[in-house]
Amino acid sequence: MNSLISLIIRDTEIGAKLPKGALLVGPPGTGKTLLAKAVAGEAGVPFFSLSGSDFVEMFVGVGASRVRDLFKQAQSMAPCIIFIDEIDAIGKSRDSQYGGGNDEREQTLNQLLSEMDGFDSSKGLVILGATNRPEVLDKALLRPGRFDRRIIVEKPDLKGRVDILKVHAKDVLMDDSVDFDAIALATSGAVGSDLANMINEGAIMAVRAGRKAVSQADLFEAVEVVIAGKEKKDRILGKEEKRIVAYHEVGHALVTALQKDAEPVQKITIVPRTMGALGYTMQLPEEEKYLVSKEEMLNQITVMLGGRAAEEVVFNMVSTGASNDIERATQSARSMVTVYGMTERFDMMALESIQNRYLDGRAVRNCSEATSTLVDEEILKIIRQCHNKAIELLTENRDLLDEISEYLLEKETIFGTDFEKFIYKGGLCMFGLVPFKFNNGENNKGLTLNDVFNDFFNESMLSDLSANGGFKTDIKETPEEYVLHAELPGVKKEDINIDYDNNYLTISATKNTDSKEKKENYLRRERRYGSVSRGFYLNNVNKDLIKAKFDNGVLNVHLPKKEKSEKDTNKIVVE
Repeated sequence: MNSLISLIIRDTEIGAKLPKGALLVGPPGTGKTLLAKAVAGEAGVPFFSLSGSDFVEMFVGVGASRVRDLFKQAQSMAPCIIFIDEIDAIGKSRDSQYGGGNDEREQTLNQLLSEMDGFDSSKGLVILGATNRPEVLDKALLRPGRFDRRIIVEKPDLKGRVDILKVHAKDVLMDDSVDFDAIALATSGAVGSDLANMINEGAIMAVRAGRKAVSQADLFEAVEVVIAGKEKKDRILGKEEKRIVAYHEVGHALVTALQKDAEPVQKITIVPRTMGALGYTMQLPEEEKYLVSKEEMLNQITVMLGGRAAEEVVFNMVSTGASNDIERATQSARSMVTVYGMTERFDMMALESIQNRYLDGRAVRNCSEATSTLVDEEILKIIRQCHNKAIELLTENRDLLDEISEYLLEKETIFGTDFEKFIYKGGLCMFGLVPFKFNNGENNKGLTLNDVFNDFFNESMLSDLSANGGFKTDIKETPEEYVLHAELPGVKKEDINIDYDNNYLTISATKNTDSKEKKENYLRRERRYGSVSRGFYLNNVNKDLIKAKFDNGVLNVHLPKKEKSEKDTNKIVVE
């Protein structure tokens, strides 16, 4: 778009020709219309905005006449921009497959094609079109010389969501607690219109509560309102139904916590919502991801089936509450088989293709009936495997399932920090990698503390540290303390930072480089969970007795197994 603007407002003496048209393509709500207006504003030229339906009339010849009048007026005011929104209303393919045969619409399209060929682009006249159905547009409209460029306006990424939130929050009073990065991380997949709605909902909630500014809590509640609807507190569940819903939601959350690389739980609630949910478990991604592995997809399906598994483990029954979970799990399993090539039986054979990618994303089968039967068998195999895994995880941790569910029944809503205290209590464990309790240095999956500590360093440190001699890690346990040992070549004492806050120990280290501005962080994984940084979870540790010593590239942290002090000092001095 920047190159388009520069050609509109600059001379083209070297022979560059201004493109005649550009097509904005993307899902609804991504800001295609706003982007077209912004282009005209940046270029400082007149802007003609119309909808494709403005050309469609029941009277023959009216649409073509309006196209002629539009281009005549635009050429008299050149340089300028013509923007046709929902251009598929007049630009639909004349092929019978897409409903061809409408004489008035085809005559309007023919006139548009003729006008785009006839005007002189050197005068600075550019046509912008917008659609979310590019596959139905006529091929003659898309050829070079008409719509020369196709600009994809996708759903915004993490940085894009942060910037969009800031734009919509410009005229809204925000207090100091607001963190747009955290909101953007929690709204993966949201488009610009969703984010604008969330900001407005947050402002409405602040007004209702009688506050002068919008808080972070208001915005998080607004996210939930957009996703699941408002709280429906007048819907009263029976005692037994409430227990089933509580165990169902804790089943999702617990299966999430018991799997590696699963997204952490942000909130669990059994308060019904207006969109039909009797309760839900909200997960907060740790980072923006564009690729998903097979293992991660299987973990996601296992989490989806965790609610039904909890009902079976605890009540020995099934209910209708898992209908949406089953639908989503089946769709994910189907995509694994037919689209992503994640099964040995079909290898990398494409069995489905996606139509209407920017609307409903409907899949169309590309295989025979016999193959479809085999596909269903593979889908059932994946679903059954994940279902059995969920039951196994919850059966092994039945005590924890009961404990958290009873707490949820009492509170109705619990947040991630409360949930963590149940999961990570009892000794020392790695937070975020292997969430299991340790007994005598070994957890219930056969992993030792040293395995976990090594896993942390291997995933946290950058590869060039290994090139400088590598690093070694070790954890030792005595009846009185744990000792964390790490050999860190190239790291200086002044670059080591250790903090202990709210039972979390975080270690960060930066390695000196030739450039003073460039320091590389090796130890700490900057993974957000609410307002708490990821690190080690320590239970009943006296932080005043924690000792850290760093000498000649070797770090030793001594963690005493004693009651936690009530003092507020979080900084640990490295000797």
